[in-house]
Amino acid sequence: MLVTPRDHPLQARSELGFEDTLDHDYIGLRPGTQLSLQLIRSATELGRHWPCRIQVSSYDALCLMVEAGLGIAILPRRLALSYSRALHIRPVELREPWARRTFEVCCRPPRELASSTRLLLDHLLASSSPDPRAVS
Repeated sequence: MLVTPRDHPLQARSELGFEDTLDHDYIGLRPGTQLSLQLIRSATELGRHWPCRIQVSSYDALCLMVEAGLGIAILPRRLALSYSRALHIRPVELREPWARRTFEVCCRPPRELASSTRLLLDHLLASSSPDPRAVS
């Protein structure tokens, strides 16, 4: 999800394509992170350059810099929504297939798991989106 300062030109949109953001300065995570690599790759595929102005080592620093008006950023949805409640930043949906990440957990049948592993699995299932393939 994209986050912008509250007074940014992109903040009024309900959703954006990544290409729509490339004329604006970005705040990014440090070089080599999966997210930074994805943004560079996606910009390159569009024949563009990812305009990263500053790179930081944490989402806290990233969001504080966005709030200060130094650029826009992309971060996981839950973090974007959480930070937007605490800071003066606005989350905007990013309309890109790569922006929708899927995580899968593979394990033995639940009845064969140690109780601690089953508790972890139950927690992960309870905090995730419903999926018909989920083990119960």
